[in-house]
Amino acid sequence: MSIRIPEGKVERGNTERRLRLPDWIILTEKVRKKTAFDEKTPLVDGAGVAELCLKKDMEKAKVQALEQRLIQFGVSLLKVTELLPDHKAAKHIEGQLVRSGTAPALIYAEAQSAESKADFLHKMKMGLKELRETFVGLKFIDQMAWVAQADLAPLLKENDELISIFVASIKTASGK
Repeated sequence: MSIRIPEGKVERGNTERRLRLPDWIILTEKVRKKTAFDEKTPLVDGAGVAELCLKKDMEKAKVQALEQRLIQFGVSLLKVTELLPDHKAAKHIEGQLVRSGTAPALIYAEAQSAESKADFLHKMKMGLKELRETFVGLKFIDQMAWVAQADLAPLLKENDELISIFVASIKTASGK
């Protein structure tokens, strides 16, 4: 197994060579994860390295999967807006849905580069607001029967699931 060691400050202790790294601390063959709460977390053996790397890869995959799901939701929503009639009210709802239905994917991508936990929470809450606005817009389309229920039902279901994911993510990130 190879471990990529970024440049870091080298400290020499008793007999072990220590590298201080932004995310990882490497001590000879042992690795420990640096946390925001305690810099002296217990060391993990070589098998733990693979586990920690796998955990990071899984988190990245989850982020990418949700981002792709939000993009697909936006694309599906744009296709539904193309089915709306050429009425003044339908055009108004269409414009709102184009904005609110595509915004969550863009906001979520921005949240991944948040500068702080508070910034991340703020962006996730903005995405949640957009998803809720989209849900109401879809309900208007449903009530007006502008689009067949068969075309609208999967979007309503996906919108509801995305709202649940955002709520859960916000609760987890805020520690509530």
